[in-house]
Amino acid sequence: MNLPERTNEVTGIYANGCVEVAKEFGVSLVNLWSKMQETQGWQKKFLRLVILQSLLLIWNLEFTCYVARRYKKQKY
Repeated sequence: MNLPERTNEVTGIYANGCVEVAKEFGVSLVNLWSKMQETQGWQKKFLRLVILQSLLLIWNLEFTCYVARRYKKQKY
């Protein structure tokens, strides 16, 4: 299976494509990729944010599974 490249350059191409489509349809858009590029030290700053968000997502999934298991054990 060929997975797409997940590089900053490819992401920028995708973001610019999104901007063009939004313009074509007259839809408002916030280009987060461009804003990130303007931020000094974005590589480390935003990478930490993505890692933190991923950890929170994993914790939420684990907690949800825990609650579901506890709920399933209860008899109503």
